[in-house]
Amino acid sequence: MAVIDVGNPAVAGTAGTGNGYTIFTLANPATANGKIYTVEFMPYSDVGGIRFGTFFFVRTYVEDSTTYYVYQCRDSTANLTDFCPAGVMKTYAVTLVIKTDDYIGCYLSGARWIAFNYPFTPGIRGIAGEHINPGDEFTAGNISEWKLSLHGIGATIPIISKESAAGILQII
Repeated sequence: MAVIDVGNPAVAGTAGTGNGYTIFTLANPATANGKIYTVEFMPYSDVGGIRFGTFFFVRTYVEDSTTYYVYQCRDSTANLTDFCPAGVMKTYAVTLVIKTDDYIGCYLSGARWIAFNYPFTPGIRGIAGEHINPGDEFTAGNISEWKLSLHGIGATIPIISKESAAGILQII
């Protein structure tokens, strides 16, 4: 199994974002299929509830000369409610399905903020509201070109095969 590393290092930030938004970082997308088992994030304000998820690009469309980007949530956690004070990195044990080119993101409700730093591109995309259930599809706007302090670590899933009754190798 190979390590999957997605997102940015969870470091103290100079500002925060995420209050009432589903957001994800375009930086460092997944390079393989597998599962994320650890998520690290740095809150900019005290956080008492957060959901993490994986997201993927679906399509673009153009309307009135403006290009829009559509994404979908692949997998997500339940609301994680342990308290995390501002400026203290928090590590969560999770199980999130991730595929090549997926992004890591989160949803924070209320007056809660995740840290970010400047400058960095490709930045952060998101949408107002909770769009973090598997299958949720949404048009995401650019939140900023800053670096979101959110990092996922996981591993590729080994391919398991078996021989069928007819002697044909099957990938399962």
